[in-house]
Amino acid sequence: MDKNVLDAIKKWPDVPAVYGWLSLDLNGKWKLHPAGSYQPGKPGESIGSPQINDFINRNYAATDKGEWFFQNGPQRVYVCLDYAPHVLHLAEDGHTLEAHTRQKVKAVQAWYLDEQGFLYAQTDLGAAIIVGRDTVQIIKHFAIRNTYNPGSLPGNLSEKLLIELEQGQQLDVSYEHHPEYNAPLQQIDSEQIPETMHFIACPVAR
Repeated sequence: MDKNVLDAIKKWPDVPAVYGWLSLDLNGKWKLHPAGSYQPGKPGESIGSPQINDFINRNYAATDKGEWFFQNGPQRVYVCLDYAPHVLHLAEDGHTLEAHTRQKVKAVQAWYLDEQGFLYAQTDLGAAIIVGRDTVQIIKHFAIRNTYNPGSLPGNLSEKLLIELEQGQQLDVSYEHHPEYNAPLQQIDSEQIPETMHFIACPVAR
């Protein structure tokens, strides 16, 4: 976090947090919801200023409970997540994963594919969803082996392997150029994603 933000927290430690004012969409864009009016499916207002977006990105963090927030000086602004706390895309090199906050992903612990075809990754930054336009390109970096058939040759995510995923089988992913992204791939129900990936989709006041 920015030093001036940390200093503000120390100076004014008891500023009440706010909820429902800020959300993160599928494209990794921050959206404002006046008067804390966030509702799932409502788009909110885009933030056009690059400086404000960069400020939010630098001061974005999570509680131990998986509640994500933007620390706006002394005030904590909890974030409602349309899909996940981080949105990933391919960096300029075409294979490294980069978050909407411009941070590079150093490691992946698990991959998940939901019933809608969205690809998720549990990373060192936290839970993340892949930007739709990059999903196919990222999967092209996968070499996949059936965990229950160790002697099988690694291959692409074929229709046969998709069926095995739907049947509850776990697949081992080797990621081209980045062995630190090698991790198991599982099918997941989208409703189970927050609990499985350890985040709260929309924190509420307690």
